[in-house]
Amino acid sequence: MYSFVKRAFDIFFGCLLMLAMIVTYPFVALGIKLSSPGPVLYVSTRIGKDGKPFRFYKYRSMHLDNGQFKGMSEEQKRVFTVGKILRKTKIDELPQALNVVKGDISVVGPRPMLTTNVSKMYGGRYASVLRVRPGLTSYASLFDYTHGDALVAQREVYLSTIVPIKRELELYYVERRGLWTDTKLIFRTAAIILAVVFGKKNFAYPPEYYEVKERLEALEERGQVPV
Repeated sequence: MYSFVKRAFDIFFGCLLMLAMIVTYPFVALGIKLSSPGPVLYVSTRIGKDGKPFRFYKYRSMHLDNGQFKGMSEEQKRVFTVGKILRKTKIDELPQALNVVKGDISVVGPRPMLTTNVSKMYGGRYASVLRVRPGLTSYASLFDYTHGDALVAQREVYLSTIVPIKRELELYYVERRGLWTDTKLIFRTAAIILAVVFGKKNFAYPPEYYEVKERLEALEERGQVPV
């Protein structure tokens, strides 16, 4: 029942997002083209349910890589002005409506990883994350949006403080997924995006942060470092 309702909602919501994409595309495309030479869309290969690769779509928000920028902090310099707006408002995610309708991803689910990162993120304890269809939003993606984005340029801090929490949050969702969980995440996502658009910068840690942090600390005390 859950799978049927979830897929029906995905198709409905994906069609709404596609309509929004069609309406905004001329303006977004013009902004990207005036800001940076190159394609409007960024297409990459991500890993989906059961380890199946698929083509993943976003509006391009960074200058094309010419080898000039190295490392996470330098990579952030590639984001052009219009791209920053697209990222802040999450408009850059609209092309993923195509992925939702096709069934590559769901509206709610763990964020799909690049092929180069999936083994690092979802091995061992976290292998079950790959048995779930990835999605547009999740506990982890919202945590990254509100607390991780500001630390991306600080590579070591981001990797040591944000990534472990994100990974545990993806597992947390898999263990609790259901219609009520998905509904709450959809409304929370909309509320957070609106808050960011209207200037909010500081967010309190969500309740699930403390739960997964305790889980990680308990694992460390037992010498069971997550892998």
